[in-house]
Amino acid sequence: MEDLIEFILDLLVDSGMEVVSNQKISKKIRIPILIFLILIFFSVITLLIILGVLISKESVFGGLLITLFGIILLFLMILKFKKVYLEKFKDKKGE
Repeated sequence: MEDLIEFILDLLVDSGMEVVSNQKISKKIRIPILIFLILIFFSVITLLIILGVLISKESVFGGLLITLFGIILLFLMILKFKKVYLEKFKDKKGE
């Protein structure tokens, strides 16, 4: 079961990344896929933060560590999005 879930998520995320970065595909298709991918990543990070808060009731150090990991992932996701997609948008607008 775990392998099936991993295969499906790998297929969705990897193919979504390829579609979003391909300029030959229409923006009407790429933008909803990009939003879907952002929602997947954001939901995983949110679940990590919630899990960290819930675990902090039993183990303060463990909960703090998981919450901090989720916050760092959120920060890195925002930086990566800014670097990859917004710089491409600026380059296309400037040409």
